[in-house]
Amino acid sequence: MSARSDRNNQGWSQERSPLRPLGGNSTSYGSTSPVPGQQPPPAYSETPGYSGGGYQETHALRRQRDSSPFRPATITKATITRERVAKASVLFVLVAQIAAFVFFYDLPAKIGRYNEVMVRMSVREDAMRKEAKHLEGERIALHRETTRLEDERLALESSTRRIKGEREALESAIRQSEQERSRLEKQTHLLEGERRLLKEEESAMKEERKRLEKAREDRVPQGAFWEVVQPALDCLSYGKREYWGVLRNIPEGWTDLNACMNMPVEIKGVSVRRPDRCLAVKGSPVRAFWTVDWDQPDCKPWHLEFNDHGCTNIGSGIRRIEAWVVGINEKGGQDWRLLCESTPMTWNYITYNSPTHCDARVFGRKVAMWDIPDTSC
Repeated sequence: MSARSDRNNQGWSQERSPLRPLGGNSTSYGSTSPVPGQQPPPAYSETPGYSGGGYQETHALRRQRDSSPFRPATITKATITRERVAKASVLFVLVAQIAAFVFFYDLPAKIGRYNEVMVRMSVREDAMRKEAKHLEGERIALHRETTRLEDERLALESSTRRIKGEREALESAIRQSEQERSRLEKQTHLLEGERRLLKEEESAMKEERKRLEKAREDRVPQGAFWEVVQPALDCLSYGKREYWGVLRNIPEGWTDLNACMNMPVEIKGVSVRRPDRCLAVKGSPVRAFWTVDWDQPDCKPWHLEFNDHGCTNIGSGIRRIEAWVVGINEKGGQDWRLLCESTPMTWNYITYNSPTHCDARVFGRKVAMWDIPDTSC
């Protein structure tokens, strides 16, 4: 018998139970409500030919008919249902016990495997965390490298623009220099031409000078001679002395001054083309004068006994040096100051052409003094 037939039979037996009142779905006498979703049995319809209280009469007849205390079919179905429920309960309990036994029997192994899985997952999580940290570091390094490369790219672009500007400026300067060089080449050609002209003119002037010199030499008064050529007693300055002489036997056609200015002479082994000056006095022979600055030891005094008197004043920046001047020829009224003030001196590898001033001390000693700049003063 199917479950649907059991439910129908169970519902039918509940409806026809002698303990159930006629009120319908009452919960008294220990009866249960109908199964949800199950349609109730159909009500008894009135029999044709009946009227008024026919329904109540039919229900009463059925209740009298079914009022027997022994209902074999209904009791048998309920018992079978209860047995099946009991077997199902026993079977469920048995399966539950077996499942519990299997579960608790394999629980330590499962816990061990769970722990192993958790350890592996923890190790894997640590590895993934390390990997993520490593990747984050690489990302940061990559970002820094990208930033650096971007900065280098910007710097390279700036440098490229600067180099481009410098190249353009250089090309412009090269063009200007080429133009300037072309202009200078033209000027150089012009200057070379002018230089050639100047050289030619210089050569012509040299030739003219040689010709004039030769003509001047040819104009030397023939037969004239210097009767007396001697030095003066006094020196003109340091290393210089004046010589004088008298010209004799002036030929015809020459004046005294012309013959004097064109007559050469030799003094101390050096040939002098003409005198420095000539003096012609009426009734006296013409005289010539020469300034000689070679081989004049009597006109070269020297210094002895240098004395450093230190700074003239504090903060003056001047140091005073004194020396004794010796070798001055005072014959013939020689002006010793002229020689003293023209005698040079060398101090600390620096040559000073003349002293600041000269002074005459006791016993006729002549002293020269120099005020020399000194930053230590």
